[in-house]
Amino acid sequence: MNGIRPAAPNRAPLCDYCGHVQDALTVVGVVHSASGPGRAVHACGPCRASRRLVPLAEHPADSLGLVLVEPRR
Repeated sequence: MNGIRPAAPNRAPLCDYCGHVQDALTVVGVVHSASGPGRAVHACGPCRASRRLVPLAEHPADSLGLVLVEPRR
């Protein structure tokens, strides 16, 4: 599932990539579901930087909300 951990309801916020409990998580995408509500994908600062994840707030207006990765420079 692209390295993204399944949702864990009613728990402390976890980074979906490393699984550590973090206070400062960034929403980097959404997982859509045809049979129920989708969910947000969260990443901590170190995972966001190392994986070059684009915050959802910075996605293009026509984005579907899937996780985006910055191109290599």
